[in-house]
This record gives sequence, C-alpha cells and structure tokens, in this order.
Amino acid sequence: MKLALLHMLAVLFLVVPLACSPHGSLPERGLDLGSAAPQPPLPSLLLTTTHTTLWMSTPGAGRPPTRLAHTGARLRLEVLDPVVRAGYVQVQIKGGIQVQGYARLQDLGVCACAPGPLGARGYVGAGNLVRLGGAMRAETLGIADQALVRVRPWEQGKPWGHEYTWIPVAGELPRERLCRAIPPKRHAGTNADPIIGHALGEPDLEDFPKNAVYVDIPAGVTLTLRDAPDGPAFLTRDAEPYGFVVVRIGQQHTATGDWDHVAVGGGPYVLGWMPSRPAQPPMEGGLAMLGALVGGTLGSAAGVPFSLQAKDLQRFPLRVLPAGSAVQQYGEVFATLSSDGWARAGDVQDGWQYVWVAVDGDVLVEGWVRPEALRAVPGQPVPK
Repeated sequence: MKLALLHMLAVLFLVVPLACSPHGSLPERGLDLGSAAPQPPLPSLLLTTTHTTLWMSTPGAGRPPTRLAHTGARLRLEVLDPVVRAGYVQVQIKGGIQVQGYARLQDLGVCACAPGPLGARGYVGAGNLVRLGGAMRAETLGIADQALVRVRPWEQGKPWGHEYTWIPVAGELPRERLCRAIPPKRHAGTNADPIIGHALGEPDLEDFPKNAVYVDIPAGVTLTLRDAPDGPAFLTRDAEPYGFVVVRIGQQHTATGDWDHVAVGGGPYVLGWMPSRPAQPPMEGGLAMLGALVGGTLGSAAGVPFSLQAKDLQRFPLRVLPAGSAVQQYGEVFATLSSDGWARAGDVQDGWQYVWVAVDGDVLVEGWVRPEALRAVPGQPVPK
C-alpha cells in the first residue's frame, strides 16, 4: 500500500522535470549530426517527437541559430521537406498553435502500436516512442542503436526527474507494428480501470502479456540484469530511496535457484534476468483514484500551461493572445494560433513585442507580435 502510493506520487513529481532532463551516460551512435550531406527521405509513417526544440534554420545555413519553439512529449509531425540536412529535417506541428521549423532527426521517432520484442534485449509496448535511425528498407524500419530505453538509476544529490539514462538496444520493427495515428491515452482512473498511469521511467503492466506481474525492488536494493540465468551482467540499476518496480514476463529454474525474466524502464524496455523475487500484490483502486484526484489539482493554475509557469518566465506579465494571431522571427511568420492562447510579454523593440506563447502543453512558441494584439488577463493590469 505504502509503496504503491510512492509510485503514484512519482507520477506527479516527475512529469514536469523530465522536459529538461539531461540524457546520456552512454554515447549515441548511428546518425552523423554534423554531416551536411543529404540522407534518404523519411518513411511515410507517423512521426512523433520527444521534448525538443524547433529552429529557424539548419546549422551552417548562413543564419544565426534562432529558437522558435519547444515541443511537448509526443506530437504528430508533418514533414515539409523530406530531405535531411546536417541532421535536421523541416517539420510542421498542427494543434492549438500551428508551427513549423527544423527539428533534429535524433529527436524524432515512430510509435509502436503492437507490443513485442525489439532485438534480443529490447521490448516495446503499445504507443512507445522509438527513435529513427539505421537503414530504411521497404519492409522494415531499421532502428539500430537509435532505439533508446529509459531507465532511472539514482545518483546521490540529483533531484527527481534529472537522473535518467538512455541505454541503446538494437533491433528492427516491421512496419505493420508501427502507428499511423497517435494512440489514445490509457488508464481511466475508474473502478473498472483503477490505474491512472505509471511513473516516468517505470514499466506499464498493460504493455505485456496477461501473465506478466509487477515485482518490487525494495529501497536500498541494487538491480543487476544478466543476459541469461547465471549469465554475465550487462546492466546495473542503482538502489533508490523508495524502491522501484520491474515487470516479470517469465521464470526459469536452474541449479543455482529460480530466476525472473524481467523488463526494466518505461518503454521501450530492457529485458534481462535476475534472481527471483515475490510478485507485487494488485494495486487497490481507491488509492489509485485518490492519486488521480490529487493529480488533477496540480495541473496548471487557472488553465495556464506549465511551460509559461517556469521560474524564468514568471517575472514577465501574463497576457492573452487571441486565435488567428501570428508569431514571427526576422520578419517571417512561423506560427499561427488556432485557438486563444496565453503569452508572457517581454521587451518591446521597434514596435514589436517579444512573447512566449502556449495554448496547451503541446508546444511553447517564442517570437515577436504587435503589442496591440495582446489582451489583458482578468484581474491583471491592462497591457501598456
């Protein structure tokens, strides 16, 4: 009961910090992001993005690097130019704000809609984001070292949300396992479906066959994964102050005892073997629903997106930017609001005001608008 509550609270505390988490104790290989040579066109599949930045131009294009927008965790992307230049591709995002810019190919991926193995050590669940990379052929999309698995080792002194590591695994996903649309969110938080979600970096039981179960790794216990029962170790996940969970997908008995075949991470997952541990009892619906209620109260103040509540933006006055407004950089429009949005109003120069604009959690745009386009927020001073 206590451990389930801690897992649930981790959802509430980790969802915001992950947007700025540093990734990577292991080097990423595959794409040469410094090469200006065109690469093969991207496949006609659903492309999505992890937290990334959109830029006005590619490196070496003769313009200073100008940031246009920060994206949310998973959005549908449309490719405006299929040629990859210097590791970047021109894309467009539609939603509350329609915005276009250049994104790193390294930050783009595809969604797997059919769960199952990815190579010898990997496993993807429904809706998991898999990064692009490797050779692209007619039947399969090669993933190579660009399929990155999120695990959460604890490092002393690092705050929650800043201790993620990316572990590369190798494999191929057939096209029929990939999504053509953003999959719907799971977990209703009701009596019929009491789960409200899972902590970032932790496994979701619904990604696995019905005989899979959660297994607790208690506080203070280090997890070592092996290639096989009694086999060599290949990954160690450090102990955490509140423990964490893995998913057991199989068991095997050897002369040294019982072994569990487990999945670690938040999807895609790393598969490995560990000495057998007891399965976790089922989560109680009432506790999970309480978490949903508490989580709902922590969403955002008066509907203002989290991105505009960041500490470095709170010193700028909050305004409303109506639907149809255009945001530009260097005299070029790159974003248009489809719905009324919120804006933080910055400096005014030559009749233009610098703003940070968001409608929801999908994307945060920054650029220039006419000051008269901004409207007052009820209860706040009128814009000057």
